[in-house]
Amino acid sequence: MIDATFGELEAVLASELEELRRLVPMLEDEERALRGADVPAVLTFTEKKAGFARRIGGLENRRRALATVLGARLDISPESLTLSRLGTLVPPSQSRIAPLRGEFREVLDRLLALNSRNAFLMEQSLGSLQRLLADLIAGLSPGNTYASDGRAGHLTSALQLLDRRA
Repeated sequence: MIDATFGELEAVLASELEELRRLVPMLEDEERALRGADVPAVLTFTEKKAGFARRIGGLENRRRALATVLGARLDISPESLTLSRLGTLVPPSQSRIAPLRGEFREVLDRLLALNSRNAFLMEQSLGSLQRLLADLIAGLSPGNTYASDGRAGHLTSALQLLDRRA
């Protein structure tokens, strides 16, 4: 019975790994879109990532259920049933688990780096937009300005073209 459950767990992990691998080039494309300020592309990537999250979430729920079953059969809590621990508890599985563990580590490290970089780029973009908006609001607000002779005056000529509804 452990073999069947383990086989099913292995299939779920392989599916998760495949989803994560497919996410790598998408995050690389998202980075290019962020650097190029391609807002429609960034929005498309956001929608695509939501789809990945749903699929990976479903696989992860299935993985947890299988880990619970295996944990009960191996007399170990599902939370402590890592790939390393599973390889130790079920030695015949070691040859199949070791490559999965290495591949997960590699893909997750890459995803973490890409996601961190993209988050940084998004924060920088939002910060620039916030500064631009603040400058725009300050420029449109009536207030004192300085004339070329150094005296205070009012900003009127530029603002006469706009009304408050613009």
